[in-house]
Amino acid sequence: NAMYVEIFDEYGNVIKYPCAIQTEDVIRLVKEDDYFVITDDKMSNVFEENDIVSVNYKLENYDLGKFLNNIVKDFIQNNPDYDYNWARLKPLYIQPPPVTISKANSGGK
Repeated sequence: NAMYVEIFDEYGNVIKYPCAIQTEDVIRLVKEDDYFVITDDKMSNVFEENDIVSVNYKLENYDLGKFLNNIVKDFIQNNPDYDYNWARLKPLYIQPPPVTISKANSGGK
């Protein structure tokens, strides 16, 4: 199993851009350094099982749109020469879709 991970420093600067990392490697990484972990319901359980404290953003009342807006604004301000072609924007979802295919419909037996 893998997790999608993005790592920031204490000032909000990106250390590692979003990427898939094996769950065991994420657990090892978090235990080796002093990270503040923000996660969702599914991964919150994985961290808890490994004695890692995490914040489940789904249980809190965070204004995630505001945070996303600030990240984009900071990126634009810090990269004035970036080619902004908004028509080419593609969303990047960092969790599996909530849709599953039953074995009967997937051709499996």
